Amino acid sequence: MHYDVFISYSRKDGKAAKAICDALSNAGLSYFIDLEGISGGANFPDVLAKSIDASSVFLLLAGKNSYASKFTMSEVLYAFNHKRTGCIIPWLLDEEPMPADIEFLLGNVNWLDSRTNTLDELVEAIRQAITNPSMGVGKWKKDRGWQKWLFLLAIPLILGGIGVYTQLQKKRAESAVAADVSAFQGRIARADSLIRHSAVLKNQPNTVETTPLQIASLKEADACLDVSDSIAACYHGTPDAYRFSESTAGRHRTVKTRLDSMYTVWLNQARDAYGFWQDSPAEAEYALMCAEYALSIKESSELREMKNKLDKI
Repeated sequence: MHYDVFISYSRKDGKAAKAICDALSNAGLSYFIDLEGISGGANFPDVLAKSIDASSVFLLLAGKNSYASKFTMSEVLYAFNHKRTGCIIPWLLDEEPMPADIEFLLGNVNWLDSRTNTLDELVEAIRQAITNPSMGVGKWKKDRGWQKWLFLLAIPLILGGIGVYTQLQKKRAESAVAADVSAFQGRIARADSLIRHSAVLKNQPNTVETTPLQIASLKEADACLDVSDSIAACYHGTPDAYRFSESTAGRHRTVKTRLDSMYTVWLNQARDAYGFWQDSPAEAEYALMCAEYALSIKESSELREMKNKLDKI
C-alpha cells in the first residue's frame, strides 16, 4: 500500500500528531502512523521500514519527546538512508536542542516550524515534496542556508591533489572530517547502548514478551555499526584513517552471536510446538509465534512453510 506521508512521532506528542492527521485527511492526503497502521502481533520494525519505503514523504515531529524515543530516531536513520533529502520534512514542535547525531543527519534538510508556520503551510509543503522531491521546502535549520552555500563554495578551494577515496571524490575539508568522526563515534556509542539494552531485556522475567524488543535492539545496533563501517571505509588509506580506527568487529560478533542464539532457541521451540499443533490450538498459536520470532532474525524455508500452514488454521 502506498502512502503520501509517513508520520514519525513520539506518543507523548499525540495531540500534535492528531492535528496533522486531521489536516492531511481534509486535504485528501493518505498517511501512515503507527497508532493506526500496525496490527497486533505484527513484526513492527519490518512494518515501519516497509511503510517508510512506501511513503512519498517522511514527516518528523521533531522535539524533546521524539529525540528521547529510540524508535523515532531509528525511523529517522532509516529515512536518511533511504529517502531523498527533499522528501524528509521535520516539523519543529519546541526549542529543545537537537542531539548531535540527528543534527548531523538532518543538518542539510529543510525545516518547518510549528510556531511560525500553519498546518495549511505544512500540507502545501508536503504537496510540493510529493510533486518535486528534488526541491526543498521551508527554512534551513537555524537559518544556516548561507553556511551550506559557503561550505559548497569552499570545497573546490580547500580540496587539493588527487584523492584515493572510493566514496569521496576529493579530500574533505576538516570540518567535514570532524563531522564524520562525530557520526562514527556516535553510531558506535548508540550500538553499545542497544547491545546493553538487549542484555537487560534478556534478563527480564518474561523473555517471550521482550524478544521482539531484543531482536529490534540488536538489529538496530548492527545497522549503527554498518553506518560506522561505511564512514570508516571512506577514509581508508588516507591521512585521517587513524581517526576512525576503533574496531567494530567485536561488536558485530556479539550481535551476530546473540541473534544466532535467539534464532536457534525459537527455531527449536517452533519445531517442538509444531509437532503438537493438531492436538492443541494453544500449541499452534505458540508455534506460529516462535516461527515469526525466528523469521524476524533470519529467513528459513522450513519456518516460512510452517508459518504459512499455521496462518491458514
